[in-house]
Amino acid sequence: MNAGPPGRNSYSSGTDTVASGDNSHAEGVNTAATHDASHAEGYKTNASGMASHAEGSSSTASGDFSHAEGLQTSASGLGSHTEGAKTEASDSGCHAEGNESNASGKFSHAEGLKTNASGDASHAEGNSSTASGLFSHAEGTETTASGNYTHAEGYKTTASGSCSHAQGICAKATRVAQHAQSGAIFIREGDAQSSVMTLAAITTDGTSRIMTADGGNPTCVDRINVFTLEPGATAMFALLIAARTRDADEVMGWHIKGLITRPMTSGDVHIVGLPSLESWQGTAGTTHAWQVDIDADKAGQYLRIAVTGELGKTIGWIARLTTAELIY
Repeated sequence: MNAGPPGRNSYSSGTDTVASGDNSHAEGVNTAATHDASHAEGYKTNASGMASHAEGSSSTASGDFSHAEGLQTSASGLGSHTEGAKTEASDSGCHAEGNESNASGKFSHAEGLKTNASGDASHAEGNSSTASGLFSHAEGTETTASGNYTHAEGYKTTASGSCSHAQGICAKATRVAQHAQSGAIFIREGDAQSSVMTLAAITTDGTSRIMTADGGNPTCVDRINVFTLEPGATAMFALLIAARTRDADEVMGWHIKGLITRPMTSGDVHIVGLPSLESWQGTAGTTHAWQVDIDADKAGQYLRIAVTGELGKTIGWIARLTTAELIY
């Protein structure tokens, strides 16, 4: 039995179907196509968005030009697409597929089991992974990419620092552009891992400047761009530093290794012993005024890497910082 006032050029077939939108089509059992050019088919499906399509069982396509298919799926965003079972696509151009996955950020994509892509243009895949940062990507099982432009992969990894990458098992990348890797934990995520950070600075005179991941001033809260230490953290570090002038072939290089630690209960971060240092001097014009100083910044609880150039010379500095970090 057909029910409801028909739209112009609409068509309904089956039992308790409604095609009330112009040029709409409803078929099956308890289906409704209520907007223009909409299509509902299957059992208890509802296509209420313009040119929307709902199919399967208890699926709803309420966004204009949306598509919902499967079991209890919902596509409410403009041009959104959802498929599988109990998936939801609620913002413009997003896509959710699998089982209980949710794409709520604009142009986001969630796939797999209980994944969540809430950041705009984010991508979450696998099992219980979450991508909440802008343009972030989380894959694997229980991974979290919460910083903007981040990537978390593996098992229970977290990438919260902007542009960071966490991989393996329970790794945490909390600093800007940090690449963290782990294969095990002692007590909690991030307490047994290695990481890499690339640091940069430019000097134009004899004033020292602290190297940071983004080349700006050091920050230890929110956007962390230096290597900070939590209470109870100890890290063996190695530094490769290269420096050169822009207009002349004046170059220097350093290889520095050391150990830094922070007490668990009280006290500040400090260097253990004396770091080892090797240096290379390039052409004859290079002077020993160029310096690298390593110490522990007690105010910010981080490894301080300060470089000093030379008056009248613009010098670019780049560093690769690798660490083996333990929190125990």
